[in-house]
Amino acid sequence: MPKCNGCGMDIDWIKTPGGKNMPVNPDYIEIDPAGHPHEAVVTDDGRVIKGSRLFEGDTLFPTQGKIRGRIAHWATCPKQKVFR
Repeated sequence: MPKCNGCGMDIDWIKTPGGKNMPVNPDYIEIDPAGHPHEAVVTDDGRVIKGSRLFEGDTLFPTQGKIRGRIAHWATCPKQKVFR
């Protein structure tokens, strides 16, 4: 698995719709796009979607959907200032 050049954590790469590569953390999370936009995930097709994070046991109304994605690594990297 590729590693971040700054902090050494495992990362994956996702191609954005614009054709650029974006580093993401390897773990998936789920968000509710109808909730408050406190969390942003990158989907496997490269879209960035905001919503409120769902945790184990959270339920949604039937008309709402959940989005599965990963957090952009630069949002959590302790060495993010090195790359700006």
